[in-house]
Amino acid sequence: MKRIIVIDDQWAMDSPLLRYALKASKSADTEIIGIMPVAASESTQLNKQRLDSAAEQLARDGVRFSSYVVGTEPEEFIGKMKGLMPASLVLVGDSVFDGLIRNGIILKKELSAPVTTARALDSTPERAKKGINMGVFMAYAIGSLIMYGVLFPKIVTLNEKLFMSMTVTGAAVTLAVVVVHAWVWGNTVHILPKLFRLEK
Repeated sequence: MKRIIVIDDQWAMDSPLLRYALKASKSADTEIIGIMPVAASESTQLNKQRLDSAAEQLARDGVRFSSYVVGTEPEEFIGKMKGLMPASLVLVGDSVFDGLIRNGIILKKELSAPVTTARALDSTPERAKKGINMGVFMAYAIGSLIMYGVLFPKIVTLNEKLFMSMTVTGAAVTLAVVVVHAWVWGNTVHILPKLFRLEK
């Protein structure tokens, strides 16, 4: 049975971390292990109640779940985490991740498991979010057509008179044409799969 370890201080059922863990646990025989990190001054009982509440809701969904309240002292925390290995994935709440780093705990170095945060799970590149800009695509497509329809049919003449002239001007023009063609055609073919919905 696989394990996903979720380290969070809020344990809200609608958090990106828990949604992701639930989705992953339903696709395979996976147990979710909940960790609630607490400083020495915090109430362990209150934190345990939050975990118990999450456990009840997860049990209703048929998800295997066990939980621990763990102190944030580096030795104690890392010791507990290593005791729970091996795990398929470790998911960490953003505020918890920042707090662990402040305490000198760097999970990625200490554990033999992939570690990610809610911030990383939610980060979609801005370019992907915007979708296709048809105006930009048309400009690239027209540029490609001009190159293939006008420039390339005259390539023999251009080679003799310019590209292979063995002059500084010929070298500069050759370099410029290669760079512009690669840029225009590369951007055209980058957009095409999205246009035909072959890529999200």
